[in-house]
This record gives sequence, C-alpha cells and structure tokens, in this order.
Amino acid sequence: MGAWLKGARGWALEKVAIWQQRQRYRAYLAAMGERELRDVGLCRTDAEREANRAFWRPPAIDEASRGRTPWT
Repeated sequence: MGAWLKGARGWALEKVAIWQQRQRYRAYLAAMGERELRDVGLCRTDAEREANRAFWRPPAIDEASRGRTPWT
C-alpha cells in the first residue's frame, strides 16, 4: 500500500471519529435541561441551533472566546 493511501486512510478514519464525537456532543446538548445549559453558559436557542447542525459542520459555538477548548 502506498504512503499516500495510508495517509488518506488515516485522514478518513480521523474524520469519521471527529464526526461521531460531534454527534455525541450535539445529542447531549439537545438533552440538557435549562439549569445545565445555564451552568455551561448557553441558552436553549444556542443549544438547539448547535444540536441541529449537520455532523460534518464544525461547531457554531465560539468556545475559544470563552476560554475553553473548542470542539474538534
């Protein structure tokens, strides 16, 4: 197997893992209650908007400006 194919395969596997992680986070956001959302500094509208994003789209929530590590 050529080096470029190994690299492409690794890239693809990494992308799938990132997409799965986003889906888990977004499902968790959708299930959070009002108090939990307040605890993390989100309103219901922001949480729903993020939860409804397609798995391949990066997060809309700007975590970096809040001093947190951004989602992958």
